[in-house]
Amino acid sequence: MSDISGFERGAAEAAEKIKSAGSALVIAHIDADGITAASIASIALEREEIEHSVKFIKKLDPPALQFILDEECDVLWFVDLGSGMYSKMDERCVVADHHRPDSLEKERHVNPHLYGIDGSSEVSGSGVAYAIAVAMDERNRDLSALAIVGAVGDFQESAHSRLTGYNHKIVEDAVEYAGITAEVDIRTFGKQTKPLPILFQYSTDPKLIDYITDQNDDRESCIRFFTELDIDVNENIYWTQLDRNEKSKIVSALVNRMINRGCGVADVRKLLGEIYTIPENTVGTPDNWIEKLPEEMRANARVLFDAKEFATLLNACGRHELPEVGMEVCKGDRSEYLIRALNQQSGHRESLKTAIELVKLGEENGIKDKISGVPLNNIRFFNGGKKVKDTILGIITGMLLNSPEVQCSDRPLIAFADSSDGSNMLKVSGRGTKEMVDRGLDLSLAMIKSSKECGGTGGGHNIAAGASVPYGKENEFLLKLDKMIGQQINGE
Repeated sequence: MSDISGFERGAAEAAEKIKSAGSALVIAHIDADGITAASIASIALEREEIEHSVKFIKKLDPPALQFILDEECDVLWFVDLGSGMYSKMDERCVVADHHRPDSLEKERHVNPHLYGIDGSSEVSGSGVAYAIAVAMDERNRDLSALAIVGAVGDFQESAHSRLTGYNHKIVEDAVEYAGITAEVDIRTFGKQTKPLPILFQYSTDPKLIDYITDQNDDRESCIRFFTELDIDVNENIYWTQLDRNEKSKIVSALVNRMINRGCGVADVRKLLGEIYTIPENTVGTPDNWIEKLPEEMRANARVLFDAKEFATLLNACGRHELPEVGMEVCKGDRSEYLIRALNQQSGHRESLKTAIELVKLGEENGIKDKISGVPLNNIRFFNGGKKVKDTILGIITGMLLNSPEVQCSDRPLIAFADSSDGSNMLKVSGRGTKEMVDRGLDLSLAMIKSSKECGGTGGGHNIAAGASVPYGKENEFLLKLDKMIGQQINGE
């Protein structure tokens, strides 16, 4: 049973430790959840007038931890990482994490798993940081919008098409104190920034073009779909500009087409979800900032109004060595850093597209279910080698697993890439689905045990996890992982 009161007491104890410090170092992961968590922590520390700095890292392994422990400051505040190394930390460390912990100790260790709360779906790293920030000062409830961005950046709304558990409590705060709206709407990505025909033409989750035409990438069919519904459509009309009646008309037409094509109730339900819209002015933003941007940037800047699109912008920064840029945007910059982030986003999209096409082509980097002729019965894998950047490996693994074109969502998908840090370790990323988790999948546990037996490390969540294994050990790792996941799901 979830012990929310205990979780918040733990956050309050951590807050007292932090508030007593004269100096602090915030250590955060580089993804959207880590960047928003770091931003929440930094703003909370600024409001307490505590001198601090922020350090972003890709992974927390023993050498990285030792480097951090050598820092001279009163408090080391780990956000969106740290629980897997908590047992090796000293008394200066405060951990705000949602990944599987290596210790059940709760002192200076705030993790939902220690209180019966699911860290993979009910609260993210930024949500834990937010709980501590609120315990530091009630005025920090206005940072709730950032915690929502972090949660959807970690796909915590995907299982139920809305945020649940402790995340729902943060949503209530965000509506009251940060001015966000939480409304049921179509789940398609890009509602703020893509004109209607393009939005429907290139949507992937769900892939709306399949219910409009048999031709992929057919914009004319999308335009005709709207025209037949008497919806005015041109390059300057966005989904967010439609009124409720127009949206209802479009959704009804889509549902009818889905049913006619044999879609079940589950598919239809995935069409809609709770969408989190962020106001133009949030913590730290100047007035009328969008009007002060170069005109060619204004449409793309609307990504900041949608939690999912905002998170994607942050990932574009963090996954390409610019997490500090993303943090400045979270803290209110709407000029220099925002422009850098928007420019980076186009490069991020191209990197994802190139990597996905590489895997889809098959051959050396394609998805496989055999190792040297030996079948893998419970997983599939691909190896991006040097051709896929290790910082985007998890993103493309999730995209491929859920792609209707690839059709590999019946098993967990495991991915490898060469580590960019020059070590002799391979980066590993694994992704599953809620259905697999319901059948017993725990990727985190499987990754931890399989990687350890091969001389590596691992961790994460039941539905998404990662590891590092030595070069040359990947086949041994895959065989162990395949066996363990078979035991989890099938009782083999």
